[in-house]
Parts: sequence; structure tokens; C-alpha cells
Amino acid sequence: MSGSERQSARLRRILKEEFGGLDLRLGIAGLFAHLLPSGSAARIRAGIYRAGGATIGPRTLIAGPLHLTQAKHVRTNLRIGAGCFINSHVFLDAEGPITVEDGVSLGHHVVIVTSHHGIGTPEFRAGTVQPRPVIIETGAWVAAGVIILPGVTVGSGAVVAAGAVVTADVLPNTLVGGIPARLIRTLDT
Repeated sequence: MSGSERQSARLRRILKEEFGGLDLRLGIAGLFAHLLPSGSAARIRAGIYRAGGATIGPRTLIAGPLHLTQAKHVRTNLRIGAGCFINSHVFLDAEGPITVEDGVSLGHHVVIVTSHHGIGTPEFRAGTVQPRPVIIETGAWVAAGVIILPGVTVGSGAVVAAGAVVTADVLPNTLVGGIPARLIRTLDT
């Protein structure tokens, strides 16, 4: 094999590694959704993501572009229920399952992470990826700038205050906040 043939084979291998898991249909949908101005066309944007293959229930509004990682898993790992409101610039790591049940509100710049890493060797501490599901149950409100870490369930009717970092499950009908998020009070039912 000549030098140019080896370089071509290497380039093909790299392109396959980098783009092999790309979901073209979802990628095109995401591109169109990003072209719409934030804060408008929320029903249209939700429809565009649905057309791209994402599972999004009826009456759900998406006010701005979604930032999706692990797009190859979005069709199987992302479930958004009916009647949700998702504000602009929400980041969803779909390495593991993300379930957003009916009537959930996500504020702008919410980050949901499902990729957990085992601790590796001293030369590379971010070890093997171990996906853990995130569930946000019916009617919960996750305010602006919240970070939800892998393996967390936010209970139904709960409120997560702006800027919180959620490292553990949130009980239903509670208000949590802070870093890490802790119970502030129980809410009326």
C-alpha cells in the first residue's frame, strides 16, 4: 500500500469514527430549528424536532434551539411528554435515557447530563462512560441555569430553583436549590 493509499484509508477511518453515529435526519432538523429566532416559533420548532425523529408529545413548546449531544442516541434515549415548555438553549446529553414527563417546564440554559465516567488511571482520570438515566416527572419546574447530573429523578410537582446543581433525587412537591441542591421547603399539593 502506497503512502497516499494509507493516508486515504486513515482519513476514511477517521471520518467513519467521527461521523458514523450521526443521525442525518435529526441533524438537518436541528439545523432548521437553530435558524428560527429564540423565543418564537415554539410549536414549529417542536414539530421540526419531531420530524427529525425525536419523541416529543403534543402541545409541547420549544422556545429555542436544543443543544443535543450523542445525537445517535436521541431517537432511543430522549422522551419528552405532552404539554411541556422548554425554554431556549437547553443542553441534553442523550448518552443515557432522558425522560421528561407531561407538563414539565425547563428554563433557559438548563443542562441535563447522563454521561457518568468511572475513575480511570492517573494518566487519564475520565474513565469509561457509564450512562445513567435522568427522569423529570410530571409537572416539575426546572428553573433557569440548573444542572442535573446523571442518575437523578426530579419528582412530580417539584421545583428546582435557578442555578441549582442537582446531584441527588428530588422528592415530589418540594422546592430545592443551591449547590448542591438541598431541600428548601415542601410545597402545597
